[in-house]
Amino acid sequence: MVQKYQLGLFDDPYRYCNSQKEADEILTDSHRKTAYEMACKSIILLKNNSLLPVKIPQKVAVIGPLANFQRAMDGNWTVAAETDVAVTLLEALKNKFPQTEITFIEGCSISGNDRSGFPAAIKSAKESDLVILALGENWGMSGEARSRGDIHIPGVQEELACEIYKVNKKCITLLMGGRPLIFNQIAEKAPAILYTWFLGTEAGNAMVDVITGKYNPSARVPMSFPKHIGQIPVYYNYKNTGRPAVDKEGNYSSRYIDIDNKPQYPFGYGLSYTTFEYGQPDISIEEKFISVDIPIYNSGLMDGHELIQIYTRKWWGESTRPVKELKAVENVFLKKGEKRTIQLKIPFDRLAYYGQSGWEKADGDYTIMIGRNAEDIIFRKNIKVNF
Repeated sequence: MVQKYQLGLFDDPYRYCNSQKEADEILTDSHRKTAYEMACKSIILLKNNSLLPVKIPQKVAVIGPLANFQRAMDGNWTVAAETDVAVTLLEALKNKFPQTEITFIEGCSISGNDRSGFPAAIKSAKESDLVILALGENWGMSGEARSRGDIHIPGVQEELACEIYKVNKKCITLLMGGRPLIFNQIAEKAPAILYTWFLGTEAGNAMVDVITGKYNPSARVPMSFPKHIGQIPVYYNYKNTGRPAVDKEGNYSSRYIDIDNKPQYPFGYGLSYTTFEYGQPDISIEEKFISVDIPIYNSGLMDGHELIQIYTRKWWGESTRPVKELKAVENVFLKKGEKRTIQLKIPFDRLAYYGQSGWEKADGDYTIMIGRNAEDIIFRKNIKVNF
């Protein structure tokens, strides 16, 4: 700090302040539009039993401690930002559907064991045509110096959700947080799940537009979501073992004896309101890269994005390699009924890695894998790379 003063950094502390620029740039329409677009692109569709997208009916019950919690929309990384300008889920619904009868019940707090709000929430759910649940973490539960030993959804929120599912099958669950959470009962029982993170200023507008299908979700899980705390760390690019786990039960293999090894949602997982079909890919070895041509077809009823994911596995080398490594991705937009062939390239330099004696080149035997995510591999081919 003394050196900063000696360098004169505090001689004119307001020299970069510009009140006119602040008025012209902060929370402008164009910036809010960008915030909205980013929020829409960040929402992950985890589950959908043909409920989404939905036309907002006459009577809607909005339930949960995060449905109208403005501060939570921004998450932890706001520093000196204004935290009273974000659009909540409840606010967006009322603005976009003024003729709809919307009932809001918190039901419970984010943390704690108070269940006194359950009866009112259950009654509201019974009497409504649609329920939208807003659950998850508080804004201060994720971020710098905010590690948690238990990453289950806090409090009795999951218990509340399960009670709501019993009385109304048309229930959309929105989960907000700054990290992967564990919510096995919700994953099993919820008709539809959207993971929304902390979406910022335009959070509510983005949530409602994804729910109603104005925007078709296309985001993917950026890290594997565990089923159990004991699985952590859980990640797709793990090293093989001498006794690799198999799906069927077997003694002395690298597996859990009380749960399966797979995560709740694997790396790269995410659904859409439309469907995509892959054709037979063409893989060739060029001078400096591997070329992968993939025919893809939007076979569903909506325009949408598909994230093509290519993984590789190197079978031998100076150092052992993971069982899968993501090496190429392409976010492709296709109109309904559209067919296209997408070419992805994997440069040999991208296959190199730092081994025991320095950089090891790409030479070797590989398996090329095309997947919808790290677990759902739809095509494999063995190749050899030689220099």
